[in-house]
Amino acid sequence: MSNVSYKLLHKLALQDDGPSNTLQALLTSTLETTTADGRPRHSEQAQQNLIKVIASHSYAKVIFPLCHFMVVAAQRKIPLYYWFTMTQPMTASSLASSLRSASDQISPDNHTDMKNQLVITIARGNYTFDVNLSHIAKHSALFDLIMEIIGYEGLEILYNKLAYAENRHEIASVSNDLARGIYQFLKDHFPTASTEKKARFMHDFLAKCTGQNASISTSDINDSLIIDFWLEFSLDAQSKFRLFSNCAHSWVTYRQAIRLAASNRFQKGASLDALNEQGVAEISRIDQNAAQVIFDEIAEGPSSTAKLRQINPSILKTVKLVNATEFDHLAELIKFGNEGHTLVLTILRLLTFAPVQARLVEASRKRKMQASAMHSLADDDAYSHVFDHINTLTDTIRGLTEAAAFSLYLAQSSTFIYAAVPLANTQEQKELTNARTRIRASLTKPMDEIILAEKISAELLKKLPQIMPVFFAQLKQARKKYRRKGLGKLPIEDSNSWISELTTGIEVLSEMATHLNRLTSTYLANENPHTKQKTLKSCFAEDRDIFFKQFRQIYGQAS
Repeated sequence: MSNVSYKLLHKLALQDDGPSNTLQALLTSTLETTTADGRPRHSEQAQQNLIKVIASHSYAKVIFPLCHFMVVAAQRKIPLYYWFTMTQPMTASSLASSLRSASDQISPDNHTDMKNQLVITIARGNYTFDVNLSHIAKHSALFDLIMEIIGYEGLEILYNKLAYAENRHEIASVSNDLARGIYQFLKDHFPTASTEKKARFMHDFLAKCTGQNASISTSDINDSLIIDFWLEFSLDAQSKFRLFSNCAHSWVTYRQAIRLAASNRFQKGASLDALNEQGVAEISRIDQNAAQVIFDEIAEGPSSTAKLRQINPSILKTVKLVNATEFDHLAELIKFGNEGHTLVLTILRLLTFAPVQARLVEASRKRKMQASAMHSLADDDAYSHVFDHINTLTDTIRGLTEAAAFSLYLAQSSTFIYAAVPLANTQEQKELTNARTRIRASLTKPMDEIILAEKISAELLKKLPQIMPVFFAQLKQARKKYRRKGLGKLPIEDSNSWISELTTGIEVLSEMATHLNRLTSTYLANENPHTKQKTLKSCFAEDRDIFFKQFRQIYGQAS
């Protein structure tokens, strides 16, 4: 990579260690790629632009035009692999030649107009946009790096999706997906200077509390340490931990990082030094939006946060499972992931005092008095009310899951068997298994396994009210209680999408309920007088004094 200097990357990144070995390898591979005759695949400007985009973390603005180019290419039926196997460098003229060649082989497109040789105007519905091939060529190296980061198969799925994009929103959706993928990758392999600084503060504070050479575990990061850290750093006007919400989410991520560092992925053990050497990428990932992503590397499936996004009411088309308020409350709780049940007091503090601090921040910004902001928490049972809310949310999630399951039953969809049956108790699941065995034994005629499975599912669905009467009645009752869009009524069209969204929704809601149940069970344990734990009432009384004293020091007259 003789034409590209990593000194530029270091300078723009404002950090000493630069990109990780993984990122360096990808950059080297991308920038040194040649065509069949040995010429560089990307121009020197495209190489330098890639370095600048990464170092400045400004890739989102470049990805959007790239997505428009992919719309043009995909809608001309040019396969994705073509752009990575071109026999000539990715210049504006070579891109134009390829697009013209594809246009000659397909029917005329009345929605496409070549303003000149290098600018294409596209009209899709009410959306008209230009694709400047000179701009695409200048950022062609980023196109290759995107493919390396998210994988060819992942990029091909989005590419094929763009083949049918009809408006700006659909293109922006793909652009945002790509930007998030690049963002998360760079958070792992190229953290910002600000993030590095925050991680160092946390590392040093933990070292001071536990001893520099002491072995550490997730239990070292507890409710007490988090509040002590916030009290120490929130008074600094330049601190990134001024908001208690940022502080809490950062420590949750750090806790997850230690758990990851202690796993089989790292072999040096869980000392602070070893964690700093081998787990710096994980530790520095303290942006609250990235809290759950850490475990994606060691979990078999996507994180709970990623799963929750699948039922975001703004993206579901045929059903609306949770409303916007319920979704936001779930998102706040799910950020704690598997750490939540051991950081219950931190969750209570966050849900109770973060809104107060938000009002104080706004009042301070507008330089207005906010005398009532803190006095609104006079109720000594504030923490109990938070748990009442979590209990109510848990009941709602459970009911919505059952209502969605009953909708699948009404459709007589075979997906009901594997998506909804796990909601039943062990005895009824056993009864269903026995019924499946009897039905299979009665079908003695040889047949294809797929057809056999369909017949068994159809028979089970038909006999479900008799096989699992209690479970069936429970689902039926939930359908009456929870009336949301797409529940309890068969769709007139697009039934496949409806079934798919219901099936995904049942899986996601079930996992959310599991997380919430762990929180509420911890609450019950704390309320048990035999545990000798402080009551929630006494905890709140102490915390109210602590937080309000700190708020007065931070915001002065605004509080």
